[in-house]
Amino acid sequence: MALGLAAAVPGGAQETIASDRPGIGSASVVVAPGVLQAEFGTAWAGGPGPDALAIGQLLVRYGIAGVELEFLGNSWVNSRGEGANGADGFEDAAVGVKVPVARGIGDRADLSLQGLLTVPTGSEGLGSDEWIPTVVALADVALGEAAALGVNLGFSKGSGAVEDQVTASVTPSVGLTASLSAYAGWAGSFVDGTQSDWLEAGLAYLSGPDLQLDLNGAISPDTDRWFVGVGMAVRTGSR
Repeated sequence: MALGLAAAVPGGAQETIASDRPGIGSASVVVAPGVLQAEFGTAWAGGPGPDALAIGQLLVRYGIAGVELEFLGNSWVNSRGEGANGADGFEDAAVGVKVPVARGIGDRADLSLQGLLTVPTGSEGLGSDEWIPTVVALADVALGEAAALGVNLGFSKGSGAVEDQVTASVTPSVGLTASLSAYAGWAGSFVDGTQSDWLEAGLAYLSGPDLQLDLNGAISPDTDRWFVGVGMAVRTGSR
């Protein structure tokens, strides 16, 4: 979600960068026309099963004609350990668009829709052979001058060996100082009657109006798998 709490001012111009990093969910904020924003990072995952290093987490966002065009390059992954089969390579890429639906609902909430199409470009064992469409509803709600709540609800249409999937996340955030904010929340996925949960938390630091740094992590109570990561978001262009 927008950890700089830019989403706590519904409908307003984004004076500081509003990133989809580092939480599992995404913000409703649509970057302004002419703005180019890049978000990237790295994460280390462990727990029962193989360890994995993911480098990249690339998301490129560009605003045009009131909507946001997106390219998700995702990550290069190196996985080692029991059950990993020495897997390493690239995850599937995706393209998408984010469209604002409503701004300033009740003077405190914003709503957007995001459409994504996963492209089967990943390495063997790290990607799918299918083109997978996804639609996500994204909401941000101001809870006061220094707090906000992000909510996502998504659906991916499976094909071939890929099952339909419902995803959801609820992510409160709070401003600790003018530059530092924190979040903690839940994210889950539901596939063929099976639920997978993650509990997450992290920090975001606004180094300047166009640069955000972050530290993030999560744990799955279902599997005891965990990950920790760092990253950044930068923007340029007119706004």
